[in-house]
Amino acid sequence: MDNTAVDINAHITDYLGYYLALPDPRFAVMLNGQWGIGKTHLIRAYLENSGVSTEDYTYISLYGVSTFNDIDELVIADVHPRLDGKVAKAIESLGKSTLAYFSLQTDLGRKLFFNKYKKPLYIFDDLERCGIEPDKVLGYINRFVEHEGKKAIIIANEQELDESNNYLKYREKLIGKTLSVSPPLDDALCSFISANASAQFKDFITLHTEQIKHLYQVSGISSLRILQQSLWDFERLFNTLTDRHRSHPEVLLHCLEVFFPFSFAFKAGTVSEEDIQQRPQDSVYKHFARALAEGEEPTGFEKLEKRYAGFNLRDHVLGNQDLVNTLVKGIFNAAEIEQTLSHSRFFRDESETAMQTLANAFSRSEQKFQHALATFNTEYGDLEFTCIDDVLSSFSLRLWLAEQGFIDSTADQVLAQGQAYLDSLYLQQRLLPLTDHYLTDRQYSLFSGRFYNPSWNHSESKAHRAFFEHYKGLTQRLIQDAYQHRIETLMSDMRAQPDRYVWRVSYASANSDDHMTTPVLTAIDPRGFVDTLLALPNDQQITVLAAFARRYNFTPIEPNTERTWLSALKQELEESKTGRSHFDRQRIDSLIKYYLTPYISSLYAPVDA
Repeated sequence: MDNTAVDINAHITDYLGYYLALPDPRFAVMLNGQWGIGKTHLIRAYLENSGVSTEDYTYISLYGVSTFNDIDELVIADVHPRLDGKVAKAIESLGKSTLAYFSLQTDLGRKLFFNKYKKPLYIFDDLERCGIEPDKVLGYINRFVEHEGKKAIIIANEQELDESNNYLKYREKLIGKTLSVSPPLDDALCSFISANASAQFKDFITLHTEQIKHLYQVSGISSLRILQQSLWDFERLFNTLTDRHRSHPEVLLHCLEVFFPFSFAFKAGTVSEEDIQQRPQDSVYKHFARALAEGEEPTGFEKLEKRYAGFNLRDHVLGNQDLVNTLVKGIFNAAEIEQTLSHSRFFRDESETAMQTLANAFSRSEQKFQHALATFNTEYGDLEFTCIDDVLSSFSLRLWLAEQGFIDSTADQVLAQGQAYLDSLYLQQRLLPLTDHYLTDRQYSLFSGRFYNPSWNHSESKAHRAFFEHYKGLTQRLIQDAYQHRIETLMSDMRAQPDRYVWRVSYASANSDDHMTTPVLTAIDPRGFVDTLLALPNDQQITVLAAFARRYNFTPIEPNTERTWLSALKQELEESKTGRSHFDRQRIDSLIKYYLTPYISSLYAPVDA
């Protein structure tokens, strides 16, 4: 056992030696500590290092145990390892009269026939996870200690126990000493490295053990299981890297300093997948805190960044998707991780784009900067930036270049040029519409940290907003342009795939590009809608109309935009009753009453008709 680990828990190992040497203590010892802190590991390591044979103690996990008979089975199976399940079941299968004759009736006979008090030491683990009330479990263990003169060690996390009066009463009677366990960090790190780990990985971890320990201590968690899982995940990440990346010590160190804080926090539940996805992009202007509105809670990422103030958690040496894949989904995609690292600043001479060079201008040579500026200006003039992130970033970058005097334009001129850029993409049918992610995402700045400079004056911030509003306007035009196609798709789905129709118009697909949050229904001819609807089987008609409830109660449709259309739809359904059977007329009245009328009255507060 590592000397540092022994020193940390010296009070425990010393006392256990004293306790086990007592001839007849008549009390139990409790090892107390949080989940994952290493309590079980500590006691097992102590017994092994002290030369205590497995023949001299019984270890029982109470996790999931729900009856005392279950505990008896576990104890007897350990005390009598040669008693396998077949023998036990054979004994139980004997008739009750036979069992009574041999004093082997299950509830009593086995305890007489098989001595469960045979060993001198009994260890009961996971007290807080037992299905039996803790005070009753202590009463059970008390028979070993007080009546049979055995020694007992109870392992528990008392923070998770309901310390009722009964529990405290039995605890006071049974527990003679409570020992609090501290995480033996050095020993844990050494033991957590898998036996199959490569020599290169072991050397790297050994070199940076102090850094990992520091990151763990800053995290504020005390679960060695989280440390272990994080180390194993980092080993998987390490193994996905190419020799080119593994041989770059600075890359590996930056990966470590980003990966471990996020891993600790995600496994502890203090950052979410969304927090990781929305981590801002690192840039020259990194580490400017977002101003919180009064009463507003910081995000999980903001809290984590504050905790790790000395580290750059915005460093995209590992991208947001890389972290989500590895930490959330358990996917270690070597090709994607390799691509991220190859495009990082550490390999910029090989793969850095002109825009990336300009984004980090003051950490590059002037020669590289001037070359990148010329390339960027050409790319911008040729409308090469078409993905949404690049469109936003290139505009924001040009504002910064103008502010620095690197291009001969004012903020107003850059805005006009940016709007013309958007218009040109739109006319060439190359403009991608802003998705809900961009329209509703919680921003750190207007462009979520994309080359954002907090020193920009009001006019430049105003230019950002004006550019974004122009983009939003063109997005609405793109949606309008696509209305006819979307209407045809909707009507086709209603006829052939009603469930798909419901998916498109209701809240179920709110995060999907298929979702129609705009008032697209108003462009559908009510008569055509009713004709298509009534041609469906009766049950599918209900499916189609029931989608209104999900659409209007949850989807952010502007109030009143479709109410007039719903009224026209109701009128068409009323008129469609002419010439139909009494049953059909009543059925259509029911459709109107339950699926239309409530939303004609109010889109967001349906009432009984």
